[in-house]
Amino acid sequence: EIYKLTEKATFKVQNIMILGLGKISRMLAKSLGNDYNVKIVELNKEKAKKYSESLDESLVLVGDGLDEDFLESESIHEIDCFIATTESDKTNMLASLMAKYKGVKQVIMHVSTTNYFKSMRKIGVDAVVSKNISAVNDVFKIIHSKNQDINITPFEDMHIDALEIVANPNSKYFVKNYTLDDLPDNICLAGILRHGNIIIPSINKSTIEENDKLLIFLNPESLSKIENLFK
Repeated sequence: EIYKLTEKATFKVQNIMILGLGKISRMLAKSLGNDYNVKIVELNKEKAKKYSESLDESLVLVGDGLDEDFLESESIHEIDCFIATTESDKTNMLASLMAKYKGVKQVIMHVSTTNYFKSMRKIGVDAVVSKNISAVNDVFKIIHSKNQDINITPFEDMHIDALEIVANPNSKYFVKNYTLDDLPDNICLAGILRHGNIIIPSINKSTIEENDKLLIFLNPESLSKIENLFK
């Protein structure tokens, strides 16, 4: 099943981590639990307790799939395939990027809409599946150009742009003392490149600093808003 989803697995899948405990993840766990080592991560404690008994072939964990410390405590580096299936597209995309950044070999992401998309330099989600998209391989591949402050990569058939932009110290974002909470709802900050380090943003923990390089996914009509904030 995993091989069919990714269409290109060239290694043996043994350890699978599924984020979210919705209908899709429960169906996956029931079909994969007998053949693979499956961990399911669910943030809601009551939901995890409710379904854990019916998923006795899988290990149900209560935790935050966007928490780097939690993922490391669950040996994310040993996971062969990570599948993000929460009800939040934004969470699925951030978690997928985190998993890829941590070295997971295959990352599959479920989305319900195409309103939010994101990635970071040379990190690619292996497959995106949804009601509207059957399978899109290598959707998130961003090539950083050292000669440009802004680099836009269009995603075919999705009406989504990947925007790479430098946070100008004199921009409106800093003059107005904005925070991540003030970013428009219809954009998604996928990654921050600071002093050679990649940061996967978290609203509660992350900040944008002057001269950070930002990777943002947005609808084309939102481009002017972001340029107005950071240029």
